Amino acid sequence: MLWRRLVGAKIDLPVSVVYRGAVSATSDATTHTFSSVNFGVDAQNRYLVFLVTYTRTSYATAATLTVNGIAATKHVFRNNAGGDNITATAIYSVKVEGTSGTVVSTNVSAGGSHRVVIGVYSMYNANSNTPVATNTARATSGSVSVSGAAGGAIFAVSGQRGSGAVNFRGAGAFNLTNTAGTYTVNYTRSDTTSLSGAVTQNYNLQTTTTGSSDPTVVCVATFV
Repeated sequence: MLWRRLVGAKIDLPVSVVYRGAVSATSDATTHTFSSVNFGVDAQNRYLVFLVTYTRTSYATAATLTVNGIAATKHVFRNNAGGDNITATAIYSVKVEGTSGTVVSTNVSAGGSHRVVIGVYSMYNANSNTPVATNTARATSGSVSVSGAAGGAIFAVSGQRGSGAVNFRGAGAFNLTNTAGTYTVNYTRSDTTSLSGAVTQNYNLQTTTTGSSDPTVVCVATFV
């Protein structure tokens, strides 16, 4: 990429990531539109990464996510398969210009309505927005591992239904992968959805303080 070269010599700048905040919708709707979402400093070498938790209805497929009218790429998705499918998580990315914009989440599954929380991250200096690796998990608590490249970044998102079908918890995190190897993310469900291990948790949104028996669903992805 041109922005990783200077005077003909390739400069391998490490990936850097900035958490820009989280937006959420806690009422049922087929489509949720978030305006003036902070994208951070614009740059030719910037991708936006979105960590998404859904709840409310069956999720045979993930919702679509558009950013300033451009469809974001879904890299990894996990729902509560084997259960009621009422909670799901996914990781998306897109390349758009601007320091802020509009993000639209649309439920394309049967049932129509959904509730959602979206974590927004700026990722700079990545070779591309194609992940090095992805993985998912579904359990009450545990860990999930994924391979990472030197100079890259790891993202993780988790979700769990709370008491009642419309209550939920969603958390997102990232860290840098300074060396090549396997990175492990720990997750738990004890009246909160938390992430630890190879990542630093950035947000944790709850609409309930009472847990349910549903598993936690987790997605992880690495980039370089």
